Amino acid sequence: GPSRTDNVHGIRNSDWSVTLFGDGHQPAIDPTDPNIIYSEWQEGNLTRFDRASGEMIYIQPQPEKDEEWDRFNWDSPILISAHDPARLYFASQRVWRSDDRGDSWRPLSGDLSHGKDRLTLPMMGRVWSWDSNWDVWAMSRYGTITSLGESPKNENLLYAGTDDGLVQVSEDGGANWRKIDSLPGVPRGFFVNDIKADLHDADTVYVVADDHKSGDFSAYVLKSTDRGRTWKSIAGDLPERHVAWRIVQDHVNPQLLFLGTEFGAFFTTDGGGKWVKLAGGMPNIPVRDLAIQKRENDLVAATFGRSFYILDDYSPLRDVSESLLEGSGLVVHREASPGRITEGQPGRGLLHCEEPTVRCGRHLLLEGLAPDRQGSPAREGKRHREGRRQHALSGLECPARGGARGGADDSFDRQERRR
Repeated sequence: GPSRTDNVHGIRNSDWSVTLFGDGHQPAIDPTDPNIIYSEWQEGNLTRFDRASGEMIYIQPQPEKDEEWDRFNWDSPILISAHDPARLYFASQRVWRSDDRGDSWRPLSGDLSHGKDRLTLPMMGRVWSWDSNWDVWAMSRYGTITSLGESPKNENLLYAGTDDGLVQVSEDGGANWRKIDSLPGVPRGFFVNDIKADLHDADTVYVVADDHKSGDFSAYVLKSTDRGRTWKSIAGDLPERHVAWRIVQDHVNPQLLFLGTEFGAFFTTDGGGKWVKLAGGMPNIPVRDLAIQKRENDLVAATFGRSFYILDDYSPLRDVSESLLEGSGLVVHREASPGRITEGQPGRGLLHCEEPTVRCGRHLLLEGLAPDRQGSPAREGKRHREGRRQHALSGLECPARGGARGGADDSFDRQERRR
């Protein structure tokens, strides 16, 4: 659906369409054809959906007749290669590759997890019978791959992270894998929430690990500059008990990182030494996913339970000084009008905002900074003058979440809906 409209009523829920039934999971969009969307329901049931024709094809990779069944995580990772849009990576306990958009698959690995049977492991001081888990069919499998990464600088450099404490690295396109079973300062058996290859340096990779299922709510964010052979924490001054979920890197400034945590979104301009929380009306809510729309320099943050927010044109953050961060805050520049449902059934009704403007969001400025009269940064030689940089955040505050611009992927043009 659109994230911007010129309809005086704002964006309506009916402007959005569902690509797949079941629980919500992370999709992937073909960067060369925004009509092709890869969506899945729980435990790796992957589909390819064509918005133009409405065709939906089930494309989950299947084991051969003499192979063991595949264990797919509740939210199995899907990755489109940065080197070929027809190449997909998907994962169970194995890494799978397709070169024809999911029509056929081949495994790139064996079991990359520890391969333990969860029902034989002690919990609360004892091993439980299989029938003690009344909801066993609605729990995620164990010993699965939870995150995949591919270097945009080297198509043969692949990463996989598991739910049972492993990071795996392949430097030859999946023919061989190097196991990493410990990360400095991270308890054994960690869950890999995210793994990202650096956009600028082929040897650098980032991992976000999690141990909250064992009662540890620390933020584990790590970086390696030698393809996983050594690691260091870049959690910096993140607050305690802040489980980290997702990390993304700016495509221009390699030191500018964004992090989604259990209590909001943070950014750092020094590679992880100092983290600053993004404010501007976002509630203290888990930010489970982050994406950057490179053309517009927009950051999209998806939350658990409170829709999503768009940070409009974050490019000023690329060269914000430490002194400016120390003495400044984010202040509201213009408030959005609250929306209300005026007709139709809940979930499909018409959202009407009091203010009939293009946006129904929030604009924020870094305190002490002001835009020039044209609203664009004033230039002084090759550098922007401090005090002339604009920083806007559009938070989708209304029930139908209408009014901010920019999509989460370069494959989308802005969808200007005229009614």
